[in-house]
Parts: sequence; C-alpha cells; structure tokens
Amino acid sequence: WALVLAVAKDLKPAILWLNGDICDFYQVSSFTKDPRNKHNLQADLDATAAEIMNLRKAAPNAEMHFKEGNHEQRLTRYLFTRAEELSGLRSLAVKELLGLNKVGCTYHKNESPSKIGRLWHLHGNEVPTGNVHPAQKVLHRVRDNVIFGHRHRFDVDHDRSISGVTHVAWAIGTTQLLTPEYDFHPMWDHGFALVEYAQSGFFHITPVEVFKEGGKTHCVV
Repeated sequence: WALVLAVAKDLKPAILWLNGDICDFYQVSSFTKDPRNKHNLQADLDATAAEIMNLRKAAPNAEMHFKEGNHEQRLTRYLFTRAEELSGLRSLAVKELLGLNKVGCTYHKNESPSKIGRLWHLHGNEVPTGNVHPAQKVLHRVRDNVIFGHRHRFDVDHDRSISGVTHVAWAIGTTQLLTPEYDFHPMWDHGFALVEYAQSGFFHITPVEVFKEGGKTHCVV
C-alpha cells in the first residue's frame, strides 16, 4: 500500500479506482473468527478511512471511485440477516462508515457494472471463476473488455471475434497481506495496475508487480 501511495504521488493520475475488498469486514463475516479480533471493526474502519484519505492527499485532483467488493457486502448481508431493522440507516452504509464523501469518492455497488471509456470495471466476484485462468472465464462470460480483482492474482486473456473485434480481460493482484489466517501460502500476487486511456476510450493496462526482498518491497513504473 505504501508503494501505491508513492506511485500515486509521483504520477498524479487523473482517476483513482479502488476496486473493492478495501476493508475486510472480518468481524461480520460468516467464517470462523479469532475471538481476539471479533470486536475490532471500528479500528479497521478507522484505519481504512485514514489510508483512503492518504490516497486522496497523494493525488488531490484525481477523480476517485470505490467499487464495492464481496467483503464490503459482508456488512449488508449481516444487517439483512441479523439486524434487518437497522439495514436502512444511512450511517451504517459503507460509504458513510469509510467517509468517502469527505474525500470526494463515488461509491459503486457491486452488482452495477461500471465503465470508463471502453473498459468495464468489475470487482470479480460477479462471475464464478476459481483461481485457475480467471481472466479467461470472465472474458468468456462478459465478452467485452474488463478489468477485475477478487482473485488476488495477475492473469490476462484475449479474444477476437470472426469480424475482427478484439477484447481483453485483466485480473489484477492485491495489496492485501499474503499471509491470511484462513489459507496456507495462497497463490496470490502483490500488485496493482496503471491504465492509460485515449480520448477514443481505448486503453492500455500496465500490471505493476510488487517484489519483496531483504525486508523491503519494490515496484517499477
């Protein structure tokens, strides 16, 4: 994440896109939880909001977007099943809890596909893929240009129709720690992506791999 902030500060991008699962909502998940962490949701929200604010400071003039991931949906699912009467409170919406309005960030619901130019943005949970060749499976389903995360690894697939129309799907890595308590040595990739757009809406995606060596992390852009 520190590298993301450093790159944003250097490049001053026109658009910042947070593609979901930015806050884990571990405490309201349906999985078995460590009792020591069950009551830390407010601390997690505060830490996440602080880092979103740091991203805004790194690129103060950028258009900022936040795509809801399946982990943010954990809160909605919890409210619907455990506290339905509270589910309509504006103060319990993710965009309010993370202070997105304070940083001028637009919130996009998970089930609403979003598009910049000719590139669709999905979180990635919308299409069941598994961890093997997720880009190929997403491209086969959406049949259009798409970038997504969710699987926490880099992958790409291309397709060309008989009429010559080409499409590409990119799966992008994660800035999450690669040592989750629920999985031993997951096959995840640290990284993020840079997207350059032409006025026509065509684009070029550069995956940015993050390397760890000697206790430090590195990336090249």
